[in-house]
Amino acid sequence: SEPKLMFESLKPDIAVIGEGEITIVELLDYLEKKKDLKEVKGIICWDNGKAVFTKPRELIEDLDSIPFPDFEGLGFEEQLGNMSCAYSFDYPRAYPILCSRGCPFHCTFCYHCLGIKYRTRSIANVMKELRENVKKYKISKIIIHDDLFSVNKERLYEFCKEIKELFKEIKDGSGENIKIYKHSKVVFKSVNQVAKEDKLNLESVYKKYYDVIFTTTNAQR
Repeated sequence: SEPKLMFESLKPDIAVIGEGEITIVELLDYLEKKKDLKEVKGIICWDNGKAVFTKPRELIEDLDSIPFPDFEGLGFEEQLGNMSCAYSFDYPRAYPILCSRGCPFHCTFCYHCLGIKYRTRSIANVMKELRENVKKYKISKIIIHDDLFSVNKERLYEFCKEIKELFKEIKDGSGENIKIYKHSKVVFKSVNQVAKEDKLNLESVYKKYYDVIFTTTNAQR
């Protein structure tokens, strides 16, 4: 939330601010060609000993255009084999995923590192990533790191329907359904609970979630 403070304290050569998929590619090109880094949008760098912000990078509107994460060079398999037994699950193999970016609310306790404009991936795009990687890495957990996963009720219903179909196809090593968690205000305890097409239950979760959101934002006004 304080990029200038952190930059001056840690003193890296360069830092990317906000979404980095486009910025990092452009930055590497400028470094290779030894061009002026101040022309690269969305970074902070040094200029004569002073930290300088370049122009902000535009938000990525089409999230489906971003390639799926490539974990091969990051020791992901080793990480999966050494995860802590959190979320009431022995020997978890958790897959992290972002289904949307941004949040339009202005809660005082929160920092919007991906902007305040809410943008979503299509459910088809999300499910394609999950189908490829849940099978590939033998995933037993899916953790959603969205700032605002359940704000769109109809999208939530669509996700639950599709995730239910996915878990008909894929079982973990013990034969149980893969568990799914929302890394934020709403926690889905299990796929069986979430994916039931029980609109009354989902309406209850949705209402409680919105009560928290509106109470928080209205208090600031």
